[in-house]
Amino acid sequence: MRLSAILLATQALQRPAMAWAGLQSIPSQPACYDFNVTVHVSKTTDQSFINQVYDLDILYVLAGKQILVSNSYNISSRLCEPLQTNTHSDTLQVMVHGASFNKNMWHSQYQPKIYNWVQRMNKEGYYTLAVDLIGNGNSTFPDGLLEVQTRGYVETTHQLIQLIRNGAVGGRRWRKVVFVGFSIGAIVANSLAQ
Repeated sequence: MRLSAILLATQALQRPAMAWAGLQSIPSQPACYDFNVTVHVSKTTDQSFINQVYDLDILYVLAGKQILVSNSYNISSRLCEPLQTNTHSDTLQVMVHGASFNKNMWHSQYQPKIYNWVQRMNKEGYYTLAVDLIGNGNSTFPDGLLEVQTRGYVETTHQLIQLIRNGAVGGRRWRKVVFVGFSIGAIVANSLAQ
């Protein structure tokens, strides 16, 4: 008895699917792809800080907006495609989160019609690329004093944008790259604009 009821229910569910097979469905959520982008940063000071304890020299060099260590980092990224292409489809929005957040802040599940930036921008026809700054989310976690500093954020983001402009991210060249920053992400944007 139970088996026959399951078979009848399965057949009933299949019929509507077959009736709608010829219609194209419009997704309600953007298609998103997670991947890493490797960027390289070169130090801009002659001083060596390897295996050094916390001291004032480090703070003075950081205040001078110097990069203290040369290194390569994996930047965790999420590219989301628009629901429908339009005149904005040649524009990529690069989104950098705030301090103590990660790339998921742009994908808010709380009242998404109001607070989900990715969903809204993809609905408007924009591609979006949310990234985790080094030391956050799924990106590389380097030394917190010597590498995870505002200047390191600026330089790794600059390298990422250069890769985007050269077509090495997202598999295409974008006509426009728009930077969207929140909190420390906005400080990065301001530094890049100078």
